[in-house]
Amino acid sequence: MAFVILQGMMNTAGGVASAGQGLVYVGGVPMVVNGASVSSHPIPGPAVESSITTSSTSMVYINNVAVTRVGDNDMCGHGRSSAGQSKVNVNK
Repeated sequence: MAFVILQGMMNTAGGVASAGQGLVYVGGVPMVVNGASVSSHPIPGPAVESSITTSSTSMVYINNVAVTRVGDNDMCGHGRSSAGQSKVNVNK
């Protein structure tokens, strides 16, 4: 199982999931779903201007969109950080 990603959490290169959906919250913070925007972030080499979350579970959906979990990759290739919240798990 993996923890879900919440709005404001970073990927492994510092890109922040800056948009969560508005229906399901964990501790008052929106959960992130597939296609959420990711802020620009510095990496070794050219900086990534922006990205979106792309990998998600096929087990849990919010409004027909799969939720994003720790370990899923963004479109830029960076994984969602393991420093996720510790309240909600989703099967892989």
